[in-house]
Amino acid sequence: MNHKFLQFTISIWLFGYLGLQSAVGQSRQQCDSLIVDAVKLLEKDENLKSLTQLSKVKTVAHQNNWYLQEFNAINNIGNNYYSIAEYAEALNFYTQAYAIAIAHLKSDSEMIVLNNIAILYSGEKKFDQAKEYFNRALELAERNNNFEKMSLYLLNLGNLYEETKQYQLAKTYYERALTKSAKESRYKFYAQLGLIKLDLYNGNNQKAIDDSEKLVVQGNESKIKQLSRFGILAKAHLNLNKLDIAELYANRFFDFKLNYQEKITAFEILSDIARKKNSYEKALIYKDSIIANHIKDYELKNEKTYMNNKSRFEILQYKNQIQENKIASEKDKMLLYVSLIIIIALFVIIWLSYRNYKTRAAMDSKNFAQKEEDLIQLIEKEKKEIYKIENENLEAVELLNYEKQELSKEIEFKNRKNTAKALHLAERNLLLETIIAELSEVKNVKENTTLTSSLKKLKQHLATSDELSNFMVHFEEINQLFLNNLKQRHPNLNGNDIRFLSYVYVNLNTKEISNLLNITLDACRKRKERIIKKINLDSDTDLYIYLNSL
Repeated sequence: MNHKFLQFTISIWLFGYLGLQSAVGQSRQQCDSLIVDAVKLLEKDENLKSLTQLSKVKTVAHQNNWYLQEFNAINNIGNNYYSIAEYAEALNFYTQAYAIAIAHLKSDSEMIVLNNIAILYSGEKKFDQAKEYFNRALELAERNNNFEKMSLYLLNLGNLYEETKQYQLAKTYYERALTKSAKESRYKFYAQLGLIKLDLYNGNNQKAIDDSEKLVVQGNESKIKQLSRFGILAKAHLNLNKLDIAELYANRFFDFKLNYQEKITAFEILSDIARKKNSYEKALIYKDSIIANHIKDYELKNEKTYMNNKSRFEILQYKNQIQENKIASEKDKMLLYVSLIIIIALFVIIWLSYRNYKTRAAMDSKNFAQKEEDLIQLIEKEKKEIYKIENENLEAVELLNYEKQELSKEIEFKNRKNTAKALHLAERNLLLETIIAELSEVKNVKENTTLTSSLKKLKQHLATSDELSNFMVHFEEINQLFLNNLKQRHPNLNGNDIRFLSYVYVNLNTKEISNLLNITLDACRKRKERIIKKINLDSDTDLYIYLNSL
């Protein structure tokens, strides 16, 4: 009995020691290699594998005070969470990385994390916070005469002010970036491009054309740079009514392999050109191409959303597994202590029994050994039963959570598909109605049989109200629980109110809702304000978040 316990205790200690030695045995070079691999996994959207690898490096680096490796691991953990839109978690890890950079590393590391935090805030449209962190990174770059970093942060600030339509400030930062960029620096091109875009916004079309034609495109980013040039040249010539030249540059988009958003940009320019040329049939074809690519873009976003949700679910499972392992470890410790107490008690009983046997010869050693073995088997049996019950409960909870997640994703996918179809019909109707109205105003339209025939064909392509109302039919089938909760909480809502809230629930913006309801943007906003007041919400309440909380 004594031998078995000793063997068990040594096994526990040896297991823990070998695990520790395995972690400590990692070198800095191995940690750097693991970080590089983890970044590649992040680029492939394999977030769980990347996080698992980075967490191991973080633990080893922290144990050995390898601050650079710990910083890189934590910073890239933040990048993983940013990539799946978990901004609060990303900011938490960026803050940890910043603390390490301040305390132990050079200013280069501090600049990296400040820029990451600024990009995070910019992505959340928190431009004041983004501006603060970009400026802090810029100050560090200026203090260290790091012209490459200065160019990057000046460009980021220029983009920020351009996005917020503060064009004069944007121009100031683009010009500063241009002076700081080296002759062959990639940032020099983007600074020049930023200034050209500002000319285009301000109506200086000829200047934008002249400067765009002077841009030199070279290096690995030639596709992105060329598309930027062609887009500016096409729009500038379109604004100057040089339609053939504009069309030539727009068509040059298709010399490259385009993604959906790039195709949409090209077709939008071509559609505007066709309308200016009164080529309504071409305009309709290009508009259909835009809608088709919008649908493909929706599907791509759906797939990205699904992958993000899958990554979040896997990361949540990973966290739960870590927590469960921690709980299991605590249970193992408790079990070890209980076992020690039981074994000590058994030793005391054995010793007392042996003494009594010697003194009174009243103990049968064989029976005692059997009772001892029975007691151990009973303990083992009880232990197995407890583990079995715990595992069954955990599996049941995990299965329930997984089914709930899958159902939620299926509903979201069906809603997006249904919405995309409704938007397609609404946008197509809007274009067709515009064209029909314009053609109907042509003089002597009734005498022109060809034009009259074309009008009839266009009217036949108009979607019926029954087709558009299919949205609500499918929506009610998919979202019965949401509608029941909404009606129960707000019984004063009428059918039109519920239809409007259904569009908000599937995350349509005001313009898209106005198209579907065939009302103006201003009328759409007023209806939204009236409904918010009707359901007793504050005027600054996010209606989409409120509806998704029902």
